[in-house]
Amino acid sequence: MTSSAQIPAVANRDVQAFINAQPLSRYQWRIVLLCFLIVFLDGLDTAAMGFIASALTQDWGSDRASLGPVMSAALIGMVFGALGSGPLADRFGRKLVLVVAVFLFGLFSLLSARTGSAT
Repeated sequence: MTSSAQIPAVANRDVQAFINAQPLSRYQWRIVLLCFLIVFLDGLDTAAMGFIASALTQDWGSDRASLGPVMSAALIGMVFGALGSGPLADRFGRKLVLVVAVFLFGLFSLLSARTGSAT
């Protein structure tokens, strides 16, 4: 008997259905939670600007028009991040790009808290 006779014939299997039937592991839930927190904090950062705009104009002694660039900076940053993160992730890996992006987001958030004017 040949070795090929010992291997049972396997019918075509639906890999997508197999993956969908498996429960999420603790590791996968942790990744989902971390990604949710990243998106939540990014959205919170953008939404907070709308709430503190009047306090900033008083604290900085400026008019509302000077807050235009400040209010749009986060959205412009998101555009460049969305356009650039895909190709960078393909080249350097998704994990590294995500870690660097979160690090830079945190660093610039801390630095922006120390500013005293829109410029």
